[in-house]
Amino acid sequence: MGLTAIDLLEEPDWPVVRQYGLVCSMGYAGGGSIPDGLNVKANHDAIVRHFEETIPRAAAHRIPNVITFFGNRRGMSDADATAHCVEGLNRVKKIGEDHGVTICVELLNSKVNHPDYQGDRTSFGVEIVEAVG
Repeated sequence: MGLTAIDLLEEPDWPVVRQYGLVCSMGYAGGGSIPDGLNVKANHDAIVRHFEETIPRAAAHRIPNVITFFGNRRGMSDADATAHCVEGLNRVKKIGEDHGVTICVELLNSKVNHPDYQGDRTSFGVEIVEAVG
């Protein structure tokens, strides 16, 4: 069939895809959820804790990327969300760097299938990624 990789698998499935000669190219490792992401500072401790636990295991399974999310707006300004996301990503980036795993944030379409998602424009995501370095 030509399939070489599968995205967005959770940890119990990581060894299964390798067993069948596939790669989990983007793992879910507890980086929040679509509605509850980095834009809310109250979510940061849980995201950091999950990444501290799961990114080393993702690296051991040779998973190159893990995903995290910006979160839903819920009335939050883009300026506040940007500041919170930069702060949260700065807390986790060393974990990824130390283990050779890239932490990716997902842009989603709030006009079609993810209403209220804050990270719905490339410019929003680029500003945050550039600020984190």
